[in-house]
Order: sequence, then structure tokens, then C-alpha cells
Amino acid sequence: MSSKQTIAALIEHEGFVRSLARSLVPDRALAEDLAQDTWVAALRHPPAASGSPRGWLASVMRNQLRDWRRGDSRRSRREALAARPAEVDASEGLWERLERGGSFPRSSSFPGLDSALSEQFECRVDGLVV
Repeated sequence: MSSKQTIAALIEHEGFVRSLARSLVPDRALAEDLAQDTWVAALRHPPAASGSPRGWLASVMRNQLRDWRRGDSRRSRREALAARPAEVDASEGLWERLERGGSFPRSSSFPGLDSALSEQFECRVDGLVV
């Protein structure tokens, strides 16, 4: 069967794809999106073997739905990480923290740089360089 015949055979099952999407996704607009994504995937990579077009389309749709859920899960994790409160109050400036007796912020990645910056900062605070 040629590629055009395969696509034509798949399109005959358009009603099946829509009804399956509505049965899997309660929101009508999302069901339409799922059906469209299924068609895009099916037309990009038509089935290689002749078999049940409905079964193949159902598999494509399940894969699309799985990808959606995986994407939602990843997005939720990223949003949760981004919503974590900062460890340091960003509204409080460095000078205010130092005046309260706080220390110079450290970067564990560059300990040599930390000590050099700390020494330079302490000299400026002691009045050597203002």
C-alpha cells in the first residue's frame, strides 16, 4: 500500500479518533487538541505494516497522552522548584546584613576568591578604602 493510500485509510477513522479522545480527556477542548496531536504524529510517521488502523491510531493517541502527562509532571516540578522561597531575604541588602554582624557571602565553588574578596571588603569597611 502506498503512503497516500495509507493516509487515506487512516483518515477514514477520523470519527473514531475524536470519540476516543473525548473518552480519554474530559475537557472537550483538550480532547480536540489530543485528536489533532494524534493526527500530526500519525501523518508524520504513518504505520509501516498493514494492520488494524484503529488499534494503531489508539496506540498513537495513548503515546500522545502519555507525553502530555509527562510534560505536565515535569512542568509542575519546575514550577515547584521556582516557587521555593529564597534562603536569603532579597529585600535586605548586603550592607544591612553586615551591619547586623552578618558575614560576607561565600561561594563554595571558589574558596580562594572568597578569601580575597572578604579581605578586600574588610579593608574597605575598616576605613582603609571608602
